[in-house]
Amino acid sequence: MENPKDLELLAKLLYGENRANPTPDEAAAIVDSVRNRTKLQGYPATLEEVLNQPHQYTPFSPREDPGSLQNAASTQAFGPGHPRWNEYITLAQWGLNPDRPPTGYTHYFSQKANPPWAKKMKLTQIGSHKFGVEKRKPKP
Repeated sequence: MENPKDLELLAKLLYGENRANPTPDEAAAIVDSVRNRTKLQGYPATLEEVLNQPHQYTPFSPREDPGSLQNAASTQAFGPGHPRWNEYITLAQWGLNPDRPPTGYTHYFSQKANPPWAKKMKLTQIGSHKFGVEKRKPKP
């Protein structure tokens, strides 16, 4: 059974990352990037702690530019009263489904230019995002 708080946070993340055309595969890869980090050394142990790390997930830790700040504000305001809330809860549930084949993704971005960290990763395009795997040791 999913933790209701984790489900809500992941629905917000998915909304903040892709309001246009979220697909189940893209949503699952985004959710996996958070889940996979909880299992690796150097990252926090919970989904909430991973999401709230500075400079990691912009809907939760925006950059200083107005577009990023506006996205973070609308992401945080997103909730059960929004007409698309159930759509994003369903996508978050799919991402957390233990019967779904997991991905190893730890990072993603949607920019046209690859960020510097992406040069060290083999990237896979899913929907509007590119995904990669950071090599780190698992937590003991």
